[in-house]
Amino acid sequence: MALAVGIGRREHCSAICVGLDLSNSAVLRDRRVCLVERKRITTCEAASSSLTFIVIMALFQDIKSRQEEFMRAFNEGNAGKAAEIYHPDGYFMPNHSPPLKGRAEIEQYFKSDMADGVATAQIITEEVNGCGCDVFAYERGSYHLNGTKGTESGTYLQVWKKEAGQWLILSDCFNVTKAAQA
Repeated sequence: MALAVGIGRREHCSAICVGLDLSNSAVLRDRRVCLVERKRITTCEAASSSLTFIVIMALFQDIKSRQEEFMRAFNEGNAGKAAEIYHPDGYFMPNHSPPLKGRAEIEQYFKSDMADGVATAQIITEEVNGCGCDVFAYERGSYHLNGTKGTESGTYLQVWKKEAGQWLILSDCFNVTKAAQA
């Protein structure tokens, strides 16, 4: 596993932005890249970002742990507990459907999936980025839903918000790349 960590400033944000990308390890193996501005950074700059590295690894683990909680709840058939990973006013944007808002609508969607034969969900976190403010983060990854109709695979992008010390999914959008085939 190769890691790329960088620091950078955006014109509209004075916070230090950090990122971790595990999806392209062959390309990132021998160079350090600022993930905000996509430019090379010096060894000196990289060394000074060791604290940043620790922070982004902690963020990555926090988000991944929350995804594991989601998978455990979903795979146990507990749609309500799976929906609790979402912000109370969160959005879920499924393919070919209008956006759903709030935990109740998201829970109903999960119940519908389960009733339609989806038995297990596998979430693969590939990238997590955050801002030094420790309030918002985004995650990009892929997923597999296994069930009576076969396996559906896809990709997703989620925006997370930290409230009362807990990361919650604020917006969730996914794209089916391979539909399940019965």
